[in-house]
This record gives sequence, structure tokens and C-alpha cells, in this order.
Amino acid sequence: MTLEQVDGLDVSEGLERCMNNRILYRDVLLEFRERYGDLAGRLEALFAADQWADAEALTHAVKGTSGMLSANDLYAAATALNATLKLARDSGRPPGQLKEDMELFRRELVRLLTGINKLGS
Repeated sequence: MTLEQVDGLDVSEGLERCMNNRILYRDVLLEFRERYGDLAGRLEALFAADQWADAEALTHAVKGTSGMLSANDLYAAATALNATLKLARDSGRPPGQLKEDMELFRRELVRLLTGINKLGS
């Protein structure tokens, strides 16, 4: 599979951010997979423990990384979830849109990770 076949990426934009170095871009994608492959489960555990600040920090990190990778749909989903988690952090309880935002985030994360997995190791 080629980079251009990874669903959820704007490869030309991502390559620009990696100085048009395809190997670097692929390596950064593989590092993303290693770092965030289990993120949905980690977030769910943090939600269950009412650890909103930790969950917000994780989604903020993913927001930045997905933006740098030009995984634009994941970036949008992470941005929405991050805003929702800021509300949860400030109020101490989950807002009503948490479930919807998490489902969208999970869907986009899985879509990107599935494509990265097809790149190989």
C-alpha cells in the first residue's frame, strides 16, 4: 500500500510538512500508530475514572499530531472532543455531547490506524 492509499490523510500536505521526505512521513505515521494505537481504550478508562484533565491532555496531543500529519478528519474530531473535554474538566462532569464526540473521534482514529497498519512496519 502507498501513502496515497491511506484513508484519512492529505498526503501532499503531510509531505510538505515533512519536507517532502516520504520516508520521514511514513516513519512519523508508524510512530503515531505506536503511540496512539490504544488511545480510544485509554480515553474510555479516563472517562470512567472522571479524569477529565488527563483525557483532555491526551486529545490535545492527538489534535496537534493529527494536524501535523494532515489527518484532517481526525484533527477535526479531536478538536471537537478536546473542546468537550475542556467543558468536562471545568465542570467536573461529562457534557451531553461527550458520547457523540467520542464516537466520531473513535471512528476517525480507527480509519487512520487501519490505513497505517496496511503500510506495514
